Amino acid sequence: MKLVDFCHLAVMAIVGIPISLSDFRHHKIYNRDLLASLILFIPLLTTSVLTSHQVARFYRSLLYALIFFCAQYILVSIRGSALGMGDVKLLSLIAVTLSLSSLHQYQVWLFWIASIAGITALWDAVKWRTIGGRIAFAPSVFAGTLAYLATRI
Repeated sequence: MKLVDFCHLAVMAIVGIPISLSDFRHHKIYNRDLLASLILFIPLLTTSVLTSHQVARFYRSLLYALIFFCAQYILVSIRGSALGMGDVKLLSLIAVTLSLSSLHQYQVWLFWIASIAGITALWDAVKWRTIGGRIAFAPSVFAGTLAYLATRI
């Protein structure tokens, strides 16, 4: 395992705990938490880009993250889905941090997130004996991201 990959795992775990707890308790992801995460992610991003010497790949991943954000924003605005704007911003922030630069990487990453979210929803349905209600999505995002990082290494 490279040091940069280990740092990705460590920072994701550190950042994920307070955001996940906040989302679990209040069903809200605060902008101050996302901004604090961004401040932690910036040194990780610059180190990762400088050590890999792939600046063009990083710019391509920024473009993909912007397209990903716009697509999520449009879907949330039009459909009024249960996915909130905090979730949209969190997913976009993590996409930039991971430097995902291909559709396949997005598919694998989102597969892990959807799998964890599905297991969480199933667990809640069994626990409360009903289908419906809201689940905290941030814990699923971070758990799916950690699973994606663990399988990528």
